[in-house]
Amino acid sequence: MEGSAAEPAATFGDPFDRAFSGVALRADGAGYHTFRVREVLESSPATDAGIREGDIITAIDGAPASALTLSVINEMFEKPAAYTLTIQRASETLTIVLKPRRMI
Repeated sequence: MEGSAAEPAATFGDPFDRAFSGVALRADGAGYHTFRVREVLESSPATDAGIREGDIITAIDGAPASALTLSVINEMFEKPAAYTLTIQRASETLTIVLKPRRMI
């Protein structure tokens, strides 16, 4: 088939420098701006931070999560930095520090 050969993306040769948070989110609610934890991987930065399935992230570093998109949050969590998350868990509001890390 003509033209079907896959070409590498422009970033193909760049070093792989992503961090891993161990948290999978789902966007819910009006405008998909409610970010609920749908999965937490064992032995990950998310479990180290105490994040649980069902938690709702309401703020990141003091900024309302509702002003962000799921893809922006996922990109943030691929950087090896510390993030202060405000979490709603049932009737509790918690402050948790998530520190994604590079995985080798």
